Amino acid sequence: VSNYVVFDLETTGLSAGINAIVEIGAVKVINNAVQSKFSALVNPGQYIPAYLSNKIHITNAMVSDKPGIDTVLPDFIDYIEDLPLVAHNAPFDMSFLLRACQNINIELVNPVIDTLYLSRHCFKECKKHNLSYLADYFNIGLTNAHRAYYDAEATQQIFEIIKKRI
Repeated sequence: VSNYVVFDLETTGLSAGINAIVEIGAVKVINNAVQSKFSALVNPGQYIPAYLSNKIHITNAMVSDKPGIDTVLPDFIDYIEDLPLVAHNAPFDMSFLLRACQNINIELVNPVIDTLYLSRHCFKECKKHNLSYLADYFNIGLTNAHRAYYDAEATQQIFEIIKKRI
């Protein structure tokens, strides 16, 4: 896979049925080189709990004047085109992405690659497989963990290491 989009979402919680997207970050890779980035804060239409705000460094004030997901999502869908999507713990991010698409009648059929799944199979020597651990393990600078674009950037570098291992 030499053309793909790595993406990450920040959300107001863990359930796509209840919670909402507050940030989308992505990196587009064409011919194995990063071509562009996508980064958007989203007004989730619901309160971001304080414990979560502290973790993801996104406050309610930061998103209060941002567009909702129904405005941001079509731009993101245009950005990803029909390229394979790569995410760390893809079932989580895809549950939110697919729910948001369903709500505004967008069909999303891109193939999906999960770096968490691949990491567990390729890097048996690792004690953990979360993004922070892998970034440390492979000396990938992840300075703004839990901000979508920076997590997507780190995931892209991990995916390249996985591709070499495979």
